[in-house]
Amino acid sequence: MIGPTCSGKTSAAEIISEKLTIPLCSIDEVRFSYYEEIGYEKEVQDEIKKRDGFSGVYQYLKPFEAHTVLRVVHYENHVIDFGGGHSVYEKEK
Repeated sequence: MIGPTCSGKTSAAEIISEKLTIPLCSIDEVRFSYYEEIGYEKEVQDEIKKRDGFSGVYQYLKPFEAHTVLRVVHYENHVIDFGGGHSVYEKEK
């Protein structure tokens, strides 16, 4: 399930998972373990937030989000609920 924040992805994914009787993977529930695989640190995020606000945190998280997507797309026979930010990755030209 891919869509904007608060669009009902999780609710729809839960219903589909139940109806199809296959597991649900919600990226919002597993993301931090994958973020940490490549060096995410909450303290660094907090410092960036103080210094640069939301836009700084947004940029800091993008590589971690991309890594997480690469990890979960290999979940077989799962309904995957992508977090709102996990479906957007802007690449510099």
